[in-house]
Amino acid sequence: MKTYYIITCLLILILSQQMAPAQQPLAQQVLTIFQEHCLDCHGEFGSYTDALLIKHANLIVDRAVIPKQPDASELYLRLLGDTDTGSQMPLRQEPLDPEAIATIRQWIAAGAPDWEAIPQPERRFITTDAMLQTIYTHVTSLTTFDRSFARYFTVTHLYNAGATDDNLRAYRNVLSKLVNSLSWDAEIIKPTSIDPEQTIFYIDLRHYAWDSKGDKWYKIEQAYPYGVQLNSSTYTTLCKETDCDLPFVRADWFIATASLPPLYHEILGLPETDKELETQLEEAGGVFGGSEPMQKLVKQFEEPLDATHAAAEVGLETEDFLKEIRENRTLRKAGLLVLMVKPVINPDTLEPQYGTVKRDAWESQFAEIVAALQGQVISEALGITKPTYKFKVKPKYPDAAKKAEREGTVILQLTINENGFPKDIVPLTSLGFGLEAAVIEALKKTTFHPATKGGTPISLNNVQISYEFKL
Repeated sequence: MKTYYIITCLLILILSQQMAPAQQPLAQQVLTIFQEHCLDCHGEFGSYTDALLIKHANLIVDRAVIPKQPDASELYLRLLGDTDTGSQMPLRQEPLDPEAIATIRQWIAAGAPDWEAIPQPERRFITTDAMLQTIYTHVTSLTTFDRSFARYFTVTHLYNAGATDDNLRAYRNVLSKLVNSLSWDAEIIKPTSIDPEQTIFYIDLRHYAWDSKGDKWYKIEQAYPYGVQLNSSTYTTLCKETDCDLPFVRADWFIATASLPPLYHEILGLPETDKELETQLEEAGGVFGGSEPMQKLVKQFEEPLDATHAAAEVGLETEDFLKEIRENRTLRKAGLLVLMVKPVINPDTLEPQYGTVKRDAWESQFAEIVAALQGQVISEALGITKPTYKFKVKPKYPDAAKKAEREGTVILQLTINENGFPKDIVPLTSLGFGLEAAVIEALKKTTFHPATKGGTPISLNNVQISYEFKL
């Protein structure tokens, strides 16, 4: 009897393992339906996630889907028509076709297998050269006359940094909404994806009336902090073909910046009087306002960068970027050592937390970082000399740290004013045991020869200083 029980259990286990791959195509079909019809509103970055969040675990926990019971599953019932809890979905759109609804019913009846468990192909890192070549191939496919109106938005760096499909989809949708909201034309024209991964998007300036009433794209170029000259013949050719200094910008920056004044007002060319504005709104059929997905993406952009995201923004894989920091003195002086701080474990999530760089500090030094990676020193080219120590005070090793045998490198960010005095000192590490406080106290007693530009002392922000405590 015991032998029979063991054999039966093994058979059930084998059969269950054989069923999982068979269910995967069904789960993938359902995910595709959700992607095409539902996730813009109910995906992770959708507008109506409070009402329903379409992630597999949430659907089950919230009992919107009850495995093997489609007729008791609210999600399925709402696809058929109105229920006591709400109107037919998708709201204010055509109902799903019968085949799609039947597939969802079949999926629930099969136990609602998890599409998130389906093995996904490993992403291929898209190099900067590959991205430039894709844009070049597209722009040269246009007529010579049309090329000067071609511009591009990219999320390639987010794709390389591991952004989820939901996240990338949200960027595509919000980008389309924002670009159209910055046009007085009533016709809605979505940016066009030009690569298989859907990370590069093409627009024609004429579609949004950005080629008239002032140079709208030039205003974007002027505000863009990542517009450094790349050491690439392809990039040089792109600038020539499109007749501009900046043929593409990052979509995440554009969403975070052009959705707010002053750039929003400058691109839209808002008139001076309410009457003029009212007239133009009527002619354009209204413009789009803000949205919850847009607010989420703006907040996401403003978060500090970890090593993976910083590396992706300069077109490198993480380990290659960290190697550059280790070997490049200019990068270390730019304060990027903080990205190499050993991770501490978050007690709540048990996830490792690495060092980060604040977005404003990253942007202020981005040109110098790229120049260093390309073998240049931009600060010297601009005639800027870095501050040097005039009177240096050595930090005292805290007794508590000694007792705990605590070692490590403290990294601080500060401003050194034109008189050589440190101010606005902010710790970028959190070693504890009074280590950060000891370095701050020493810095307050330290003076510097200030940075100079053209021989004139200047105040320099975002200076990063490190000090290693070692027993």
